[in-house]
Amino acid sequence: MKKVALNVGEYQGVTYYSDNEEERYLLKAIRDPEVDKSVTVIMLNPTTTEEALADPVVQKFIHYFPNKAGKVNIVNLFPFRENHIHQLDEHMKGQNMRDFSIIKQNLHMIKLAIKDADEIILAWGSLPDGFSEAHYHTCIRDIVHLIRVFHKTNHCYVFEIEGQKSLLTWDNHPHHPREGKIKGLQHVSELWIEDGCLVLRFQ
Repeated sequence: MKKVALNVGEYQGVTYYSDNEEERYLLKAIRDPEVDKSVTVIMLNPTTTEEALADPVVQKFIHYFPNKAGKVNIVNLFPFRENHIHQLDEHMKGQNMRDFSIIKQNLHMIKLAIKDADEIILAWGSLPDGFSEAHYHTCIRDIVHLIRVFHKTNHCYVFEIEGQKSLLTWDNHPHHPREGKIKGLQHVSELWIEDGCLVLRFQ
């Protein structure tokens, strides 16, 4: 794994890549090291943006947390760096032992980010067109398991997105911040897996 230091404007950060930098496992943005509060955001997959902290979507929600968090950890369901989500499935086809180790390493980094978090923002969006439902729901199931293991259920939130009538997408997943302006956070009171699918309940 390759660790790369970042510095964009007022933010410092660290990115953890695979050795060939085709995968990104964790992006840690540090706004104020004196503030103890840590937020973890779980999205779908990272982009190929060279300077990860300069990614427009990353900038959008980092700016949403001014003075609210000293550190923001960004992890993804899948670590593959891809700008076009409809092509994400290509990274999962014909899996071999290397692919398995990539997914295993990614889950380990998600585990560390969840364990470290005071707040966890679920933000991966809808199932991409053509993507394997099995891979998608298996990864979500693993994340729900980790949230429960570390007793973080009461620390979970979703983004409220301007222009979206529901807190969830059409297929009942938390909105991705690329879908619009973030207008708030909604606390998740309960989450579980039912018939293989995620269920979220709000207060």
